[in-house]
Amino acid sequence: KDTLGCDTSMAFQIREPDILSIGIDSRSNISCWGPSDAFIVVDTSGGTRPLSLQINGVPGGNNTRFENLSPGNYQIVAVDANGCSDTLDFEISLSPSLDIIFELIQDERCLGEVNGKVRMKGVGGSGSGYEFSLDGITFLKADSFANLAPGDYLLYIRDGAGCIVNKPFTI
Repeated sequence: KDTLGCDTSMAFQIREPDILSIGIDSRSNISCWGPSDAFIVVDTSGGTRPLSLQINGVPGGNNTRFENLSPGNYQIVAVDANGCSDTLDFEISLSPSLDIIFELIQDERCLGEVNGKVRMKGVGGSGSGYEFSLDGITFLKADSFANLAPGDYLLYIRDGAGCIVNKPFTI
């Protein structure tokens, strides 16, 4: 009651923000077994803005993209303006290393002939399919090269992700 004896009332509703949630929007693992070039992009929803993010305890501000990640386990924590948080655990991995297995290395049949042969297969890597090259430039979906002169060669392999390694052989 006020000083004049009047009553008044007001209805109101207290709303809680939606529950803070963090998830993976997109990601990539390490390419080609060398550089720390993996990344993850997270998606957040709910909570009270602004949000702050950290990866493995290192503050990342409000950035939702984390780059130059090495292989290993990671944890991203999102904290909202009210101190509410959600955690995302994930792993960055390497593809199996790319390699060449020689199934056959056949020398020339007679001295001076140009009929050496190499037959090979690829193992490991990522993506689908392997391509091979003798010069590192022109790649073919072949499992052998024939009519090779005697000498030292480098056989190149490229996997479906574009990673390239080479291995020497001699005819």
